[in-house]
Amino acid sequence: MTNEPECSYRTQFENSAWQLHQRKFPTVELDSIAAIKAMVASGLGFSYLPRETVEAELHNQYLYEIPSDVTNRIHAHLLYRKAEQQRELIQAFMQAADNQLQNA
Repeated sequence: MTNEPECSYRTQFENSAWQLHQRKFPTVELDSIAAIKAMVASGLGFSYLPRETVEAELHNQYLYEIPSDVTNRIHAHLLYRKAEQQRELIQAFMQAADNQLQNA
């Protein structure tokens, strides 16, 4: 169970599954993470999702984690319009994001 083809988690999982195990899995594309979680919880497949999106379901044992050897390498880009009045807000956001990544 997965979402759009451009999803970085999907791409990483598919690439790693092929490189490490020469496996391709049939996919079912759904419109939302909530739909993916509901389908997986119903026993209709598995998915590879960011932990943050399934923490509550793991805690409540609605979903179960399968150990994986896939390494996550998520790249993010921050694009913004250059405007002097936004500079402090953008710098504060970048600092907060950097702090979160350092603590992850």
